Amino acid sequence: MSTITRISCLKKMVALEEQRETLAQRLQLLDQRLRELRTMMPPKTPPKLKRPPNPNRKGRGELRRQILDALEAAGSQGVRAQDIARQAGVKAPHIHAWFSMYMKRLPGLVRVSPGCYVLTEADKKNSKKK
Repeated sequence: MSTITRISCLKKMVALEEQRETLAQRLQLLDQRLRELRTMMPPKTPPKLKRPPNPNRKGRGELRRQILDALEAAGSQGVRAQDIARQAGVKAPHIHAWFSMYMKRLPGLVRVSPGCYVLTEADKKNSKKK
């Protein structure tokens, strides 16, 4: 290999090394700017927390038990849906909906007047089994 070509190759290598040096410096500046921007960025919003369980919520079947107990206690006079709602701590429309659904399931459940219900003797025995 001649010395002329060797020297020209070395000059090209030096030029490329200088370019690499400037690129490395630019890369460091870019990294520094990115770090600065990351520190200025607002924090991530935390994930939404699940709602805590309601301590007033009744267990499964508890409302049914309360309604049937109130009907049994009332006897042949019957009991108003609003009175049951007040005792159970629920809204009256929930009690009315319960009655409209369970009147089909419990044949002994009779509506005496608007909002007033009676549980007949035959169904009192069936309600205790469930």
